[in-house]
Amino acid sequence: RLPIDDVLTGPAIVEASDTTLVVPPGWRVTAAARRLAVMNDLELAMIGNCSYAALIDAQARIVWACLPHFDGDPAFCSLLEPVGDNAEHGVFAIELVDLERSEQHYLPNTAILVTRLFDAHGAAIEITDFAPRFGNFGRNYRPMQLIRRIVPLAGKPRIRVVLRPLAHYGALRPET
Repeated sequence: RLPIDDVLTGPAIVEASDTTLVVPPGWRVTAAARRLAVMNDLELAMIGNCSYAALIDAQARIVWACLPHFDGDPAFCSLLEPVGDNAEHGVFAIELVDLERSEQHYLPNTAILVTRLFDAHGAAIEITDFAPRFGNFGRNYRPMQLIRRIVPLAGKPRIRVVLRPLAHYGALRPET
């Protein structure tokens, strides 16, 4: 919880995605309140292959994934809300320009996640995410792979692929 002084200090109305904050006259909204307004909810889907797992939000952004194992440093850690120069990092996103709504479900009896994104102009894409796991020569193989398949469904969708990992729990950008 934030102290009330950290949240509101003057007149303002803040609109953030699906959230609108209306505050009393004479108050203003601080940066801390803006972050609360756009904070990701925790309705996340999980994919994994018993070697690692990833959490994916309703807009098909990978917001948490410790790689290459469960106990590894999270390469995608936007759930921690990195600050400063790293504020836009810690995510693997496939963004549909002018996104209007999304739908998400698992294929029956699988850990394969399907997310459909629809834009304001009638275009749509489908993103299928999974972590492969298979048997071969009497052994289970769990390769360190993340499969993301993008298929256009309608119109001429414009997408942007954002791959911005972080290291040391969001403190550093990895060196290339």
